[in-house]
Amino acid sequence: MLMTKYRRTGVHGRPITNRSQKIKVLFRLALNQIIDLDETLQVLLTNCWAQYVSLLNSDSLGISQEWTDPLLSWDPKDYGGIDQFRLKRNNIWTPDINLLN
Repeated sequence: MLMTKYRRTGVHGRPITNRSQKIKVLFRLALNQIIDLDETLQVLLTNCWAQYVSLLNSDSLGISQEWTDPLLSWDPKDYGGIDQFRLKRNNIWTPDINLLN
């Protein structure tokens, strides 16, 4: 029942309650390893880890993204006192981020 809102939009639709609503995504990049540096070609090859984190768990390394999903908010009184649960990443909307030069 809690995922009813998600069934309407699916994981590919932005999790918004209003079409003009923006989603603020916090993005952090932590460099894990420099693999190679070619000064002549100006190419830097690095190793980073992509990881999604919630606003409550921001102790990860690598690339982390944080956002608030309004479709995953509820009143615990309406769901037997449940105030948190776990979902697989592919079951919820996640922002598309492309790293470019």
